[in-house]
Amino acid sequence: MKTQHLLESVWALIPVYAAFNVPLSAPGLISVALIVFAFTWNELLFALSLTYMKAKTITVVIAGAQHTRGAEFWYIEVRSVRYET
Repeated sequence: MKTQHLLESVWALIPVYAAFNVPLSAPGLISVALIVFAFTWNELLFALSLTYMKAKTITVVIAGAQHTRGAEFWYIEVRSVRYET
């Protein structure tokens, strides 16, 4: 009986916790997303400028999957799966 009451009170507090913590954590999550994007972009540019045809990183291989019709996402997926294994 007490555990049921305890569980109900915990479930009642989750919306309050989410309403309080999500707005507080949003600036931090946005900052982390921007930093991760910047590091990923720098890695791609670094790999594009310093690699040659026989030694490519996976980011360069996937970025090279452009066609005259635009990006072929099925081909990008096949390349990423093939190079991971």
